[in-house]
Amino acid sequence: NGHNTSGFENRLLCKDGSVRWLLWSTVSVIEDQLLYASARDITERKKAEQDLQVRTKHFECLVNAAPFGIHMIDDDFTIRHVNPYALPAFGNIPDLIGRDFNVVMHMLWPEHKADEILKQFRHTLETGESIVVKEMIEQRADRRATEYYTWEIHRTPLPSGKLGVICYFQDISERV
Repeated sequence: NGHNTSGFENRLLCKDGSVRWLLWSTVSVIEDQLLYASARDITERKKAEQDLQVRTKHFECLVNAAPFGIHMIDDDFTIRHVNPYALPAFGNIPDLIGRDFNVVMHMLWPEHKADEILKQFRHTLETGESIVVKEMIEQRADRRATEYYTWEIHRTPLPSGKLGVICYFQDISERV
């Protein structure tokens, strides 16, 4: 006795102009040539999926168009996002997304400053306590130039359900 199962989604336009979505499940029994079908209304699920897509695009637009740097690390201290404004602050580090944040900080800053920054990120990740740095002055390890930054970090939930840290910053070297 062989049988095949399949499923598909179907968009229905109702007489009142509303749209409903159905999830059809079918089972066909080959030897007896029977077909069993059932439908489940998944309209609410489809609406939630569409709403999530819109919110995700909205969030991406806000982050990527922000007039200040934003970067996010996950609970493993892996860089997960860097907005376009933040990219120059990371220098010429190739394949930045997915890199170990510990390694990157030590590439950019002298050891004592990198360790201090990493300690603050770990503290925020562990405790949820936000940290605001009104002015950081330090010579970069990679550029050998003194730069000035203002920044803050906050713990944030990630899509995976775990926690990460998001950093908002501005290079204020020109103003100083």
